[in-house]
Amino acid sequence: KNPYIQFILDLIEIVKILFAPVVSLQTVSKLKQMIEDHLKKFRQLFPENNVIPKQHYMLHLPSQIIALGPVIRHMCMRFESKHSYFKQWSSKLNFKNVCKSLVNHNQLLECCQSETGTEHPIFVHEKELGPVSEV
Repeated sequence: KNPYIQFILDLIEIVKILFAPVVSLQTVSKLKQMIEDHLKKFRQLFPENNVIPKQHYMLHLPSQIIALGPVIRHMCMRFESKHSYFKQWSSKLNFKNVCKSLVNHNQLLECCQSETGTEHPIFVHEKELGPVSEV
């Protein structure tokens, strides 16, 4: 087998465990060993590259799972996703008042994401109308 392909397959197995909604203690100890082996293989397969801090932080994930539960329950991926939208727009907008420009674009995005203005979460509840007459 190709060692590079096996390296990627091992990483996929690590990610599967990290994204699992329930993780047993046995799986956590297995995960710890898998991460250590993965980093050793990285050093063997890519000797010219250094281990970056994000790779090193993987070593701390098993203890975080024991202390806080499955990673999927306390990760910040959704916040980073929203932040990337603002980061992308911040370089393209008015530099006099960046915050105001970002807020305006975010509001436009939210309005455009709903099919009609009445489907926005603010307006989803039924409205009570006063007396009306047909024209």
